[in-house]
Amino acid sequence: MRPIDAIRCAPFLLALAACGHAPSGVATAPPPTPPSSRVLAGDEVIATASGATLSASKGWAVEVAADVVTLVDPDRAVTLFVVERPEAEPLAALAAAWRRVRPGAAPALADEPEAPPPRGGWDATVEVRYASPEPRVVAGTARRWGAKTWVTLLDADARALDRRGAQIETAIDSVRPRGMAPESIAKEPPRALDAAALDAFLEDARARLAVPGAVVAVLQGRKVIYERALGVRELGKPERVGASTRFLIGSITKPMTTFMEAALVDAKVLAWDTPVTALLPTFALGDPEVTRKVALWHMSCACTGMPRQDMEYLFEWDGVTPEARVASMQRMKPTTGFGETFQYSNLMVAAGGFAAAHAYAPSRSLAEAYAAAMRDLVFAPVGMPSTTLDFGVVAAGDHAAPHALAIDGETRALPLALEKNVLPIAPAGAAWTTMRDFERYALTELGRGVTPEGKRVVSEASYAERRKVRVRSGADDGYGLGLDVASLGGLATIGHEGGAFGYGTTMLLLPERDLGVLVLTNVRNGGGYEQLPFNRVAVRKVVELLFPGAKDVARASLAYFVDARRRAAKRALAGVERAPDPAWLARIAGAYRHPSLGKVEIRGAVFDAGEWKTTFGRRASGDRTELVFLDPPFAGVAVGVDEDPRRLFLDGGPEAYELTP
Repeated sequence: MRPIDAIRCAPFLLALAACGHAPSGVATAPPPTPPSSRVLAGDEVIATASGATLSASKGWAVEVAADVVTLVDPDRAVTLFVVERPEAEPLAALAAAWRRVRPGAAPALADEPEAPPPRGGWDATVEVRYASPEPRVVAGTARRWGAKTWVTLLDADARALDRRGAQIETAIDSVRPRGMAPESIAKEPPRALDAAALDAFLEDARARLAVPGAVVAVLQGRKVIYERALGVRELGKPERVGASTRFLIGSITKPMTTFMEAALVDAKVLAWDTPVTALLPTFALGDPEVTRKVALWHMSCACTGMPRQDMEYLFEWDGVTPEARVASMQRMKPTTGFGETFQYSNLMVAAGGFAAAHAYAPSRSLAEAYAAAMRDLVFAPVGMPSTTLDFGVVAAGDHAAPHALAIDGETRALPLALEKNVLPIAPAGAAWTTMRDFERYALTELGRGVTPEGKRVVSEASYAERRKVRVRSGADDGYGLGLDVASLGGLATIGHEGGAFGYGTTMLLLPERDLGVLVLTNVRNGGGYEQLPFNRVAVRKVVELLFPGAKDVARASLAYFVDARRRAAKRALAGVERAPDPAWLARIAGAYRHPSLGKVEIRGAVFDAGEWKTTFGRRASGDRTELVFLDPPFAGVAVGVDEDPRRLFLDGGPEAYELTP
């Protein structure tokens, strides 16, 4: 788990369910930029007096004192302190760090401390979140190495976390005391995989994390050396998942989309630097300058400053065409500078994929053109006969049912039709595949565009463009064109994760060792602590079994995720009346509307958005009353309510939405 994962409260689907509304508590206002600070002209490694180092991003203000590094973002919405402390006990070090940077009482804890397994050479880690007034988020991390503790304290506007999350994560995760050696597996060849040990671990993890079904494969030397199917297609039913069962792979559709675009580059239908408006003349953003500037490759680089604006397609998708979804982007405006930082945007990838497909099949609708381009340029040449974008084909065949967590932490099945939300943004997340097809695709990625049989599907040059890092997304992570490009123990990795309402998929490839790990599951069962906990521990266990130098953290991570799920359910339920007062329900009943989100209706204790509905409870939060969703896939999401005048308030990360009668 990355340190920022527990506090990144931007995307509605993942983080609002984990974060909700911040409790009232100690008021914390952002301090002025330190008077002796300097603004960085470029990304820079900062050294402390003790020789510790950390990475800071261009445009941030930095002040270095004897034992404190202070970082302030360009908008002065985020302050990050890195404090070196002699206390070995984490909570004592956190309290002392607050006294050092802001003399007086430390803020009160909002939740019980969490202690995830340490990564990157640290001996111990503790993460805390503090009480703070909305819309601020105040959090701390204490990491011990030897006799000292390095504390990071974050005080940020909640909306800034969305646009600055990658830069914050980079700073926090890059802290390295002098002499601390990170985990290294780069100098040793992989050993034979202990299949029996992996079998036992996966089944234990699946049971403890309540994963209905999972299929896991390991690739090595251009072939599949391990493949296991565990569990069932749907809870309460006997049918088992298998290597030929279809799963929705969500955002792993993104690298497949840029693979299609690479094939079109090879065919000279377009170029990576072709302006998007030349491919799709109707395309426009809310900023004319950015509209003119974006080329095809920009659409999948997460580097244009365009925010993750998912709320609209999570509320309104029934009958919405890709053309209408692309047209809605005319309201989108950048929240950071072009190329300044990593900001993930499903809509940008979707529009880029549709634009490329339109160039391939200009006489067809965007949905038909994209389906044809993917079939002709990716699925067929790679050899993926069961991979499809056709929802009807999926529903009629062997498929795994989606599942997610209710507010009490229990896994529940979801209606398959919920997953239709991705159809208007298909290039960003609408592909369904089987493990057999997924293996062939991953082997072709490892083959740099060459299938297992030796057939070249995309050129080396076009393939290399996809893997080129375009923006930094973490201390050891970057983003290419629809691909995570990172490192693990000194080895380069490429891959992606895919999360839908009720599915979770992982692809991790280590090209230098010709290795890959693939995971398909039919559940979205994580939270702020980790969005896909089973996938994370499954991949980690494979790494530990293959490389003797890999530290043994998979089992400790599993135990942590099991307990984190319990704690998350406890937090989500805190103060919630699960059977609200009927008189109050009557006062707020009725229909509400927002221009972008459409119509919702409150009937009794049911919130009905049309495409989906959920029961809700009631919670008093400071001076506001909230509806708290009880059912998946949005269990734990809080919606503010005013009675006079009647209004609903929904926090969507980059934007806040007010729904009126």
